[in-house]
Amino acid sequence: SDEDIKKVKMAKVISNQLTNGLSTRVAFLTIALVVILPLFTMFTYPEVEDSMAAWTEVLAYDAKDLYDGWLEGNATQVELMTERLVASAVRMRDFYRDISHGPFLVEFGVAGSGESFAALPSLVDLGQRVNWTFSE
Repeated sequence: SDEDIKKVKMAKVISNQLTNGLSTRVAFLTIALVVILPLFTMFTYPEVEDSMAAWTEVLAYDAKDLYDGWLEGNATQVELMTERLVASAVRMRDFYRDISHGPFLVEFGVAGSGESFAALPSLVDLGQRVNWTFSE
């Protein structure tokens, strides 16, 4: 009948409007989650932050060259490598100056047996030469 056809058409229109409204809301919610949720973690401590490992590696290479020169008794190499190590430490200090995290202690020394460490401030005292601003 003609009235049944009108009811079916009306049901289809209502169904299409409901589907359109629901899909619009789902799309908006998905976009909002993708955009807004990362904002909550934007200003927290970084989950993956490799600068400490990178600076450690840079300083380790400079320290090894300095220590090798010291073992060989090469005063020129010791002087040059001391300046290079201090320059790298200054660059590291400046890198972390405006960041909420960073090292609180940097020392020159040698690794002992196991996990021991022997500082050699008589060779180069980075604490005196670099003017650290970090605190524990």
